[in-house]
Amino acid sequence: LSQARIVPKYENGEMVGMELSAIKPGSVFEAMGMQEGDTIRELNGIPVTDQSGSSQALAEMASSKSITVTVTGVDGATRQLQHEIR
Repeated sequence: LSQARIVPKYENGEMVGMELSAIKPGSVFEAMGMQEGDTIRELNGIPVTDQSGSSQALAEMASSKSITVTVTGVDGATRQLQHEIR
């Protein structure tokens, strides 16, 4: 989790996900194809739209061998990324 800066993202006062920045080269985030400014909306089926979901998703990411993430880019396009951790 120290491989990028991850902060809650809000729109109209509602949390909509976790925004990524300062992605380190060689990190799992880079390997998955995530980019600066991407917002994680869902991780392994867990919505990341409140503090509880965010904590659960980050714990899942730290312990899982397979990750499926739904992200929205700075261009507004939503995409699904998958990665196997070895």
